[in-house]
Amino acid sequence: MRILRLYIGDYRVLNKLDMRFDPGQPKEVKDRNYHLDFLVGVNGTGKSTALRLLGRIFKGVQKSFDELRDLPFVLEYFLESQNTKVCISNIHPEELTPLEMYFVTTASGLNEAYETDEPDESHLIDNVPANLLPERIIAYTTGNEVEWSANSSDTVFDISSLESIKSLPVHERQLKELPGWLSENDPTRQEQRTEDVRFRFIPQAQLVLVALSGLLQHSMRGEKESPLQCVLKETGINKLTGFTLHFKLPYASDVERGNLWQQMGQHATRAIRSGSEYRLIYDLSNSSLASKLLESNGGALPFFETLAGWYSGENPILSKVTLLIERTPIEPQKEGEEEKIPPLHTWNWLSDGERSFVGRMCLFSLFGEVESLILLDEPEVHFNDYWKRHIVSTMHQVFEKKIGTAVSHVLVATHSSISLSDVHPEDILVLERQDLVTSATSIPRIQTFGADPSEIMVHVFGAPYAEGAFSVNEIENWLNEISHKTIQEQRDYLSSVAPGYWAYRIRREMTGVSLK
Repeated sequence: MRILRLYIGDYRVLNKLDMRFDPGQPKEVKDRNYHLDFLVGVNGTGKSTALRLLGRIFKGVQKSFDELRDLPFVLEYFLESQNTKVCISNIHPEELTPLEMYFVTTASGLNEAYETDEPDESHLIDNVPANLLPERIIAYTTGNEVEWSANSSDTVFDISSLESIKSLPVHERQLKELPGWLSENDPTRQEQRTEDVRFRFIPQAQLVLVALSGLLQHSMRGEKESPLQCVLKETGINKLTGFTLHFKLPYASDVERGNLWQQMGQHATRAIRSGSEYRLIYDLSNSSLASKLLESNGGALPFFETLAGWYSGENPILSKVTLLIERTPIEPQKEGEEEKIPPLHTWNWLSDGERSFVGRMCLFSLFGEVESLILLDEPEVHFNDYWKRHIVSTMHQVFEKKIGTAVSHVLVATHSSISLSDVHPEDILVLERQDLVTSATSIPRIQTFGADPSEIMVHVFGAPYAEGAFSVNEIENWLNEISHKTIQEQRDYLSSVAPGYWAYRIRREMTGVSLK
């Protein structure tokens, strides 16, 4: 799928903001089997807000009109799987006034125009059918998760649920009062099992599940076929050697206990029971175990979604996940020395940056197999500059090696100048804030592909200089007093400044002084 346009009438700092993606790109970009766009701008321009709104809109339009009544919007996108262009809006296309239902139009093919006649019964609907929506909308942030989870797919315990609980037999209500107990007839449990997972927010706590699923898929495919090989090489990880899952069965219904054994328990290398808790241990030295686990769950993505369902909620069935990771052996530095094999690491022993990098790339490998919109909010947090250089490259390798023909669109809100040097200006949308609101966008006026990151910092992010403010102020103050410095003092100071623009400025002033 590919987002083409998002118009927001009025929401927080966004006011009459018309964001248009993919205005025209080089042929090598158009031929890719995925789409990538970056949202950039200084803090407070609404980058994260725009991403959250996309998630909220896609989640809301599949329910009822009341979900988004307060949000005037126009959303246009293209579904490659159906060769269909879709427009969804709650604004009258001609009069620009609010509607009481969604105005939905489609066109066969990207270049064909929509039918934009007056809204009638054929255009107005209360919710958008599933066949006009992408298969998955996935969101991940390194920032405030509350803003995302408030609009996520978590089940809300509302009045209707309370009424249904009151109608239960006395013995069922008594059982429900026991800590952690959820009976098989519990309507809230039924609602969670049948919940639509089209929109999925990945909280930081679930990144370990994403990594587990992706690394199992990596083991099953083999190093040559797996797109994660480059990711593991960058982080110095050799392989996943095993993992353990801790389950609290009092929180599980009879059906869930049966599913747990069918999908997970029968494949465990060892099971340890402690009261009502079970620890399932998986030793991946058995080369076929990864394949058995994924095949019994329908693949890596269903495997993750099953674990995520057990891992979430007020009383999760799955209480703890431990991954055992083997680091890449250290090659001998001197002749005659033996190769050093580092001890096994757990997932939690890895740094924040390593977990984020591996987890996010595993996320691509899972959801890249289905037609998805992937929303990433400042994913470069915790990354060193070297890894920032590899974000787009690694993402490209992951999507290029994916199985199937599904086309996904990745939208990234970022502050990384290094990442932007890997994409063309047409892949970058700059949000511009005037006074109190953001109501305009632009694309960079310079060629960003292959550009020096310092040029991007100045010409895209609007920094006055690429260097740090402290060094700039110090050098400018020194230049103001250069006439009072001796030639030797000037030469000494020049040697303390790195080659570049400011060293040039100092040389120019030194030459001017010496000519007087």
